[in-house]
Amino acid sequence: MHIIPANIPEDVAKICLSYAETIHNKLGCKTVSRSDFRYNPEDGVVFLEINTHPGMTALSLVPEQAKYIGISYEDLCSSLVEEAQCRPLSK
Repeated sequence: MHIIPANIPEDVAKICLSYAETIHNKLGCKTVSRSDFRYNPEDGVVFLEINTHPGMTALSLVPEQAKYIGISYEDLCSSLVEEAQCRPLSK
């Protein structure tokens, strides 16, 4: 079971969100990504990795977070399909 929202100080949550958004944008991610962090008061926020294809089962983190803000699994999937951009294959 996941704890949503995370039980961390508000300023730490804001730092994590800022880092996640910056990394997502710098990498050119187009839809959903999941950034993983570690935090403790001694070391602060440490970025671990970004997952550009996070799990999308009904029990995965992205659908769970969407549900927390009122977006159903069905609506989340529909939105991702509708917003998908087809890119030409590289030669």
